[in-house]
Amino acid sequence: MGEIIKLENSQFKEFQINILNSKKGQPYVIVNGLFLHSRYDPIKEAQRWAEVHYQKNHLHILFGFGAGYFAQELLRHLDENDFLLIIEPVAELFLEAAKFIDLHQFYAHERVLILVGFERMEIERHLRFIINLQYAGRVEVLCSPNYDKLLPEEKNQLEKLVLEVSKLELVNLNTIKYFAQTWQDNFLSNLYFSWKSIPFRRLAGKLDCPVVIAASGPSLNKQLELLKKIKDQALIIAAGSTINPLLSGGVKPHLVVTIDGSTANLKHFEGIEIDDIPLYYALIVHKEIPAKHRGIKVVFNSDNQQLAEWADQVYGEPLGYIRGGPSVANFCFDLARQISSGPICFIGQDLAYTGNKSHAEGNKYFKEVQLEPEKVDGKKYLRTKGFYGEEVITDYPFLNMKKQFEDQLLTMRKVYGDLRPVYNATEGGVYIEGMEHISFREFIERYCNRDVRAHLASLYLQDIEPEQVRDRIEKSYEEEMVKLKQVERLCHKALDLLKGVSRQTEHVNAKILTKLDKIDEELNELLKSNLVHFAIMPEIFRINHLYLEPARETAVERTKRILDKSEALYRSINKAVIYVTEIIEKLREDNADE
Repeated sequence: MGEIIKLENSQFKEFQINILNSKKGQPYVIVNGLFLHSRYDPIKEAQRWAEVHYQKNHLHILFGFGAGYFAQELLRHLDENDFLLIIEPVAELFLEAAKFIDLHQFYAHERVLILVGFERMEIERHLRFIINLQYAGRVEVLCSPNYDKLLPEEKNQLEKLVLEVSKLELVNLNTIKYFAQTWQDNFLSNLYFSWKSIPFRRLAGKLDCPVVIAASGPSLNKQLELLKKIKDQALIIAAGSTINPLLSGGVKPHLVVTIDGSTANLKHFEGIEIDDIPLYYALIVHKEIPAKHRGIKVVFNSDNQQLAEWADQVYGEPLGYIRGGPSVANFCFDLARQISSGPICFIGQDLAYTGNKSHAEGNKYFKEVQLEPEKVDGKKYLRTKGFYGEEVITDYPFLNMKKQFEDQLLTMRKVYGDLRPVYNATEGGVYIEGMEHISFREFIERYCNRDVRAHLASLYLQDIEPEQVRDRIEKSYEEEMVKLKQVERLCHKALDLLKGVSRQTEHVNAKILTKLDKIDEELNELLKSNLVHFAIMPEIFRINHLYLEPARETAVERTKRILDKSEALYRSINKAVIYVTEIIEKLREDNADE
């Protein structure tokens, strides 16, 4: 990365900065009477400090740049699996330090980022990007000496922010690990039978009416009567499980969106008749949901961009890409942005335990939640700003969804230049930054004043040639099967080579290494196939994290770790390929029966 980014400085404090020379002749800094470095030997102090605080394979967040000594020492320790994020809240101090320290060493390093100033939302954005999945659970927050006394409020904010972002990313990581194979099965099955559906790309930009996104929060029930009255004046989108409380309340939405691949999501669609409601589904959704729907279906990409390109190629045209987050309502937001140019309104988007309830009544997972005071502000629940400015009780998964809405809104404004109004008319739950908070009645009075039925009816008049699409998909899957078989053969070949290699040596036989290198070259070439890449990436991710290089590793230990890692990787790749191959073989059998 190697960047230094100037943030808006949110402070209005007076800083008295003095730069003096230590007894060793090195500059050191005093700010408001606080020594930020040793007055005797700041370099030696920083060396000892870094020896204690550096953690291998971690993201290090250094609060306070000072004269740069602590940052320099951490920089010397960084290896290929580390990252250093430096935050200097005092912009004028950084400018002074830049006069006597070489900043090029930080600019030139691809795993270093310096943020100058202190603006919470910008820091959070960078944290989420860096932590993402690579450093989830491996973050060290370090404070340069006396910065906790100089800027206690900012230090506390940073620590809370890091904890919050880390927990949210761990939720994402655990979800990916848990559903890795399920995603593969659903994706391959849904794409294979996507010839029965309309690509969402064909519908994008076709409407100009207001859009109401109904989520399944506890506050939804009080909006149902108003929702009935505008059934012909707005596009009503049901976000996943919301279909049940809507139908129970006598509301038939214009479309339902589903993206979750779990069996829990499948249960929301059991026992209800929705063939007369268009189903918009992501390729990763539980495969039985679109398979059982006998009405209009619209398919879209929602996951890995590279995989989406392959899906488009297989289908024969762009399916359309909808960006989302941890909630189906996040996807509904982007879908609404793309399908209509009208204002967007959220209802039932509590993201909190409003009235001590988990969901709207009618949701299959509705329950009363007992929020004991001693459990709030703990590991499970926390307080945040509510719709009316009051405190409400939420949790980290809900907070993850809230943050995603806020990020989506920023992207909508800054990236797409889309300045249309976006409203939160939930009238309960959390306060979503960036949205205008109004009553649902007020939204209706402002925008829902014309009949849009004819416009909506024309949306699905599409000219599709399903047989041609079907044949193209079948041919693509045949080609991928050949590549998967090649990967399986190479894995067996590599494992046979590794069988006879000693784990108690500093060096591996050069001939064996040459053969393994040749196998890896062939595997890497096959990895250019998006399906093969998709099939084995969860395993590569898992193995890489299991076999990270430890501190103070001997040559023999390093050889053993690398060999064990290689063997585990080949076995895992082979297992993943067999799993995907079996899925495709079963799909082709089912397709032959239709």
